[in-house]
Amino acid sequence: SKNFLLFLPLLLSESILERALWGRCLLAFFSYSFISSSVYILNDLLDIEADRRHPDNRKRPFAAGTLSIPAGLVLAPFLLSLGLGMAWKLSLAYFAVLLGYFLLTSLYSFRIKQMVMADIICLATLYTWRIWAGGVVTGIPISEWFLIFSLFFFMSLAFLKRCAELIVMEQTQQKKNSRRAYLVSDLPLLIGVGLSNAYLSVLVLALYIHDPKVAQQMRYPDLLWALCPLLLYWVSRVWLKAYRGVMHTDPLVFALRDKASYLLAFLAGALWLFARGTLFSAFSF
Repeated sequence: SKNFLLFLPLLLSESILERALWGRCLLAFFSYSFISSSVYILNDLLDIEADRRHPDNRKRPFAAGTLSIPAGLVLAPFLLSLGLGMAWKLSLAYFAVLLGYFLLTSLYSFRIKQMVMADIICLATLYTWRIWAGGVVTGIPISEWFLIFSLFFFMSLAFLKRCAELIVMEQTQQKKNSRRAYLVSDLPLLIGVGLSNAYLSVLVLALYIHDPKVAQQMRYPDLLWALCPLLLYWVSRVWLKAYRGVMHTDPLVFALRDKASYLLAFLAGALWLFARGTLFSAFSF
C-alpha cells in the first residue's frame, strides 16, 4: 500500500489524463512492490523472534508460522530479480532509483533500525523515495516544496510509529524495546518532536499555497487553503489516538482501516483537482 505513493506525482500534475504515463506508473508500482516485498521478507526473517513477542507483529507470516523460513529464503531473491528486471525495462534512471531503494532498505534492516533517530530519518526518506521514483518513471519534475513537505510529514508518521510502539510497551510494563534503541522514558521527547514535524508539514503546505507561482498554475488557487485545516485535523487526530493507546503500531495500517482518513483524502483530492481546474477539463472532454 505504501507504493501507491508512486502515483502522487502523476495525480498532482497536469498530465493526469495521459494514459501512457499511467501505464508506466502501473508497471513501476508492481516492480517497486516486488522489490519492497523482498526486503520485507528479509526484514521479517531477521526479526522473527522479536515479532513473536510483539502484540501486533506476531501475526506476521513467518512469526506466526504461516510461511516457513525456507520459503522466505526462496521468495526474497526471486522477487528482487523480478522487480529489478521490470525496472530495467522501464528505464535506466528508474532502475538506479529502485536499486538505491533496495540498498538503503537493506541497510536499514541490518543496521539503521537499531540507531536512535537515524531509523526515523531513514523511514521518512524511504517514503519520500517512493514519490521521487514516481517522478523519475513518468518524467514529471517534483518541486522542492513537495519533497520538503513529504519529508516533514513522513518524519511525523515515523515518530508516530515509534511512539505507538512505546505506548504499547508502557501499557505492558516493558522498559526497553528489544528490536529498537528506544526507552519508554523517551516517549515525551518523541511525542514533542513528532508533533513538531506534523505541524511543520502543514506550515510548508501553507507556504507553498502562498507562493505566487502557485496562483499562476491554478485556476482557483484560493481553494487550496482548505487543505490546511484538513491536514491539521488529521495529524492532530492520529496523534491523539496514539497518545490514548488506541492507535495501531503502524499508522499506515490505521489509516487504511479508518473511514475518516478516506473521507479526508477524498476531500483533499477533490479540492486539488477543482483548484487546478482538472475536473472541469475532464468533464468537458
